[in-house]
Amino acid sequence: MANYKILTVNFPEDEKEVALSHYDRMGFEVINGSLITQKNEHGTVINSFYKYNMKFDRDQKNADK
Repeated sequence: MANYKILTVNFPEDEKEVALSHYDRMGFEVINGSLITQKNEHGTVINSFYKYNMKFDRDQKNADK
């Protein structure tokens, strides 16, 4: 049985590529991701961000670092 750590991260739209590359270098694998847009009662967008679920295999080489 695999030993995984699951992580959910949120980051702004303009930081998507930098954040994904950062987590990739640390050894995380993207499970899924989506763009979340929050609107007020008038339909105006007030906030947008990406939400990604990632997994990390704790059995991989150098996982304890």
